[in-house]
Amino acid sequence: MIRAIQFVCLFALGFVISIQTGCSKADTTADATTGQSDDHDDHDHGDHDHSDMSFGVLIAEVEELSGTISDSMAKDDAGAAHDPLHHIGDVLEVLPEAAKKEGLSEADQKTVNGAVAKLMDAYGAVDAIMHGEEGKSWDEVKGEIDEATQTLTAFEHDHGDHDHDDGDHDHDK
Repeated sequence: MIRAIQFVCLFALGFVISIQTGCSKADTTADATTGQSDDHDDHDHGDHDHSDMSFGVLIAEVEELSGTISDSMAKDDAGAAHDPLHHIGDVLEVLPEAAKKEGLSEADQKTVNGAVAKLMDAYGAVDAIMHGEEGKSWDEVKGEIDEATQTLTAFEHDHGDHDHDDGDHDHDK
């Protein structure tokens, strides 16, 4: 419980810092070593409110950030993983509410909430190590992160490519 509180505090601090500073121009350009960009089709990582984003966009962002973090950690470059690690926490914080707004069944919302909790704990443990505190190594949590991320991305593929405002279907399977 204390670790979860510490993790939330770290993300809150990261959020405040990001509001104060935003992303620099350099942060929105492609990384020469990976070719990846922090830009998204409809937004960048500057001053934006994740709570206004749709469930599908948030899931896609989790998938993208998770890939960036994983790639950085595979290259033993914790520094490159650090900012995306804090950003994914911001996204994960609003994902349960977005799932509710999306109209997912209670069972699906519970699945999303469980995956989010696993990711927050796992990423929080890695972040703790980065800050010189007790936590877990990337190798210790990678499998758990991959599993929880796959759980979330399954919702993107099941729910992300059609309109939910029509009320034309039920999410209870």
